[in-house]
Amino acid sequence: MVVFAFGVLISNFIFNTILMKHPVEGSPVSYRQYLSGNLKEHLTGIAGGILWCIGMSFSIIASSEAGFAISYGLGQGATLVAALWGVLSGKSLSRLKELQG
Repeated sequence: MVVFAFGVLISNFIFNTILMKHPVEGSPVSYRQYLSGNLKEHLTGIAGGILWCIGMSFSIIASSEAGFAISYGLGQGATLVAALWGVLSGKSLSRLKELQG
C-alpha cells in the first residue's frame, strides 16, 4: 500500500503539470499561482487525499476477505451514495437553478 501511495504522489506531479498547462476549463495556471493558495485550501486537498487513501485501503482489504465481486459492488455503491449525498444533502439542484438564471 505504501508503494501505491508513493506512486500516486510521484504521478501527481506529472498529471498536475499537464492539467495546469492544458486545463479542461479556464485559463492555464502557473506553479506560482497554484502555490499561492491559502493554508485552508491546501489542507482541504490533503484531507481529501487522505480520505481517498483510507477508502482505497479498506476496499483492497475487503476484496481479499469478501471476494472481488462483492468488493467491486460495494465500491460502486459508494459512488452512488456520494452522488446522492451531493444532490440531496448539498442542495445541488437548487444551486443549479440559481446558475441557470
